[in-house]
Amino acid sequence: MVPQMKQVLLSLVFLVSFFCGTQAQDSFVLQEDFENNAFKWPLGKRSFYDAQIQNGKYSLNLLSSGKAYNFWKDIYINPNKEFEIETQIRILESTPQAFVGITWGSRDNGNRYTFVISPQGVGALESWKQGKSRFLKEWQEIPLTDKPNSFNKVLIRQQNKVLSISVNDQRVIQVPALSFRGSMQGFVLEDKIKLEIDYLHIRQEQPINLVENATQGYQKENLGANVNSPYADIAPVISPDGKTLYFTRKWDPGNMHQDGKEINDDIWFSQKNEQGVWSKSKNLGKPLNNLGHNALISVSADNNSLLVMNTYNPDGSLRGGGVSLSKLSNTGWEIPQALDIDGFRNRSKFSNFCLAPNGQVLVMSIEQDDTQGAEDLYVSFRKKDNTWSLPKNLGPKVNSFASDFAPFIAADNRTMYYSSRGRNGYGEADVYLTRRLDDSWTHWSEPENLGPEINGDGFDAYYTVPASGDYAYMVSSHEGMGREDIFRIKLSEGARPDPVVLIYGKVYDQETKQFLSADIRYFDLVNNQELGEAISNPQDGSYQIILPYGKQYSFLGEKKNYYSISENIDVSQVGEYIEIEKDLYLNPIKVGATIRLNNVFFEYNRDDLRAESSFELDRLVEILSQNPGLIIEVAGHTDDIGYEDKNQDLSQRRAGSVVQYLMKKGISQSRLNAKGYGELKPIASNDSEEGRQKNRRVEFTILKNSF
Repeated sequence: MVPQMKQVLLSLVFLVSFFCGTQAQDSFVLQEDFENNAFKWPLGKRSFYDAQIQNGKYSLNLLSSGKAYNFWKDIYINPNKEFEIETQIRILESTPQAFVGITWGSRDNGNRYTFVISPQGVGALESWKQGKSRFLKEWQEIPLTDKPNSFNKVLIRQQNKVLSISVNDQRVIQVPALSFRGSMQGFVLEDKIKLEIDYLHIRQEQPINLVENATQGYQKENLGANVNSPYADIAPVISPDGKTLYFTRKWDPGNMHQDGKEINDDIWFSQKNEQGVWSKSKNLGKPLNNLGHNALISVSADNNSLLVMNTYNPDGSLRGGGVSLSKLSNTGWEIPQALDIDGFRNRSKFSNFCLAPNGQVLVMSIEQDDTQGAEDLYVSFRKKDNTWSLPKNLGPKVNSFASDFAPFIAADNRTMYYSSRGRNGYGEADVYLTRRLDDSWTHWSEPENLGPEINGDGFDAYYTVPASGDYAYMVSSHEGMGREDIFRIKLSEGARPDPVVLIYGKVYDQETKQFLSADIRYFDLVNNQELGEAISNPQDGSYQIILPYGKQYSFLGEKKNYYSISENIDVSQVGEYIEIEKDLYLNPIKVGATIRLNNVFFEYNRDDLRAESSFELDRLVEILSQNPGLIIEVAGHTDDIGYEDKNQDLSQRRAGSVVQYLMKKGISQSRLNAKGYGELKPIASNDSEEGRQKNRRVEFTILKNSF
C-alpha cells in the first residue's frame, strides 16, 4: 500500500546514469524526444487509458481505479555494464493511491524491477519475480519539490556493481547491481493518474560483435509470387539440398479450417527446379496439417523426415503441445509421432525446436528452473531406444538474460544460428551465429551478430540455410507482397557455416536392381563411432547424407535379410562444398552370394589389418551372429603387379587374417574358410590404377545356410 501523505502536484525527472565521464553522443541506445512516434509507443484511447503524443510530450492518462498498465518497449541494455536512462515526467493529476513507476530490465508484469514514486512524496524499489513481489527498499520519504509545474530530478546509477538512486541530487537508495529479467524498459502506471513524459534517453556503450565482413552490400531478395501470398508467410525451413522450401502460412482461406471459425496456420511448400525457379506453393495437406495451428521445424538431411510442432492423435487430429516426427512412406507422410523427451517441461508459453542434421541432437528454446532469463536454449540427445535425454542448458555463452530462441543447426553440425533479445544489436531481436567448440554442446564461441544486412530495427528470427551455405532464407515485413514475406540473402564468408560434402544417390537390390527403402548409417572410419543416420525414400530409393570435412567416413544402407556393400570417403582435408553421387547396393543374404568388403585395409604388402578395418569386420561378425547357420568363404585377391606366387601367398595370408579376426570375436572356425586367389579372378582391367585398386579386395561368399 502507498502511505497516505499530503498529495502534491509534482513533476519529476528520472535519470538512470553512471557519469564516470561525459557520455559520447553515439552512446545513445535510445534518444526518444517524442516529436513523433518513431519507436511505436502505445497510443490511442481505450476504456481504461488514453495515450497521445502532443507537442513533443507523451501524454498518459490512466482512467480506471485499481487498474495498472505498462507503457514500455523492448530495448536492449547490457546488465553487466554501466548504463543510463533519463526521462522527464510531469504528473498533472492523480488519486492518493496512484503512482508512477519507472521499470527496467523487465520481462513482463510479473518479472520486473520498478522504482515507484507516489505523489505523496515517497518512493520504493520493488522487485517482481514469477508473479511475486517484494520491496528491495521499503517506502521512504524522498525530497520532491512542491513547486507547480516544476521537475523533480531522479538519478539511478549502476556503476561498479552498485545501483544507487538519487532524487534532486540527494541519494535515497543504494543496493547491489541487479540481474535483469528481460529487455523491457519504460513506465508503469497504477490507479487514476495523468502525466506527461518529455523525453526518454537510454545510454550505454554497446559495441556490436559482428561476424567478419558483415557488410558486403547484399540485398534481400523476395522469393516472388510463386512462394509468397497476400497473407502472412513465415517460419521458412529450407531442405539441406536447397530444393524444397517449407513455411507456415497464416489466414489463407486455402488452409484447413471449419466454416465460420478462425483460419489456423498450415504448412506450405515450394520446390525449386534446375533453372532456379520456385514452383507455385502448395498446402502440404493431411496428416501434417489439421484444424490446429501447424508448423514445420526441421527437415532431415535425407529429406525423408520432418520435425513438426505439436503432437497428433492416431487419426491425425491435434492432441496437444510438444514436438513430433513424421517419416515418408510409400503412400506419403505418416502421422507424426511425438518425441519422448526425459523430464521435459516448459514454463513459457513459447517454444522452438531444431533437429540437428545428424538426427541425433535436438536443440530447443524453453524455460526451465535453471533458465537464466526468459527462454534459454537447451540440448537433448537421442538415445538407443529412440527417446531423448533430459534437456541440458547450453550455458551462459549462448544464453542471455532475455529470450533466446529460433535455433537452427547448420549442415556442418557445428554452426548454430539463433535469435536473441538479450544481446546488443540493431533491433528488437537479432540473429546471431555461434560455433560449437566440442562434443559437449555446452561450449560455444562468442555469439556474433550477422550485421545490418540481415538484422533490421525490428524483429529478426527464423533463419535457415541450405547445406551449400551460400544463402539464408528469412521473413521480412518490409517491401513484401503480404503482411510478411519470405526473402533470401547472400551470406558473407564470415556468416557461413563450415563447408560440407553432400552424398546422394539411390539404394538398390544388388541382384534385381529394384529400389529399396533402407536405413543409412555413417561412421567415423578411424574410431568406428556412429555419427548419424538417415532413411532412403521408400518411393524411389533416393537417399542423402551430409558429411562435414575433417574426417574419414564409411557409410552404408541396412535392411533386414540384406548385407550392404559399405562405401568410404576421405574428407579429412577441408575443401569447398561439393555434391557427390554414390548409389548403394544391398546383397540378399543367400547361398552363392558374393559380397565385397570395401572397408578392410592392410598395411602395405603385408597381412596386418589396419584399425579402420574393425568397422567392416564387426558388421560381418554381427551378420554371422544373427545367422548362425551361415558358412562362408573369405577370399583374398590381388592385382597382377609382381610375382604370381607372391601374390597368391599374400592373398592367402590376408584372407587368413580376416578369419582370425572373426574367430577372436566368437565365430566358430568350422563356419569359416580362408582362400587366397591371388591375381586369378580380376573384376577389372589391371592396365590402370583404378582397375588394379578394384582387384585388390577381400570378399566373402555364402557357401551354406543350414537354417
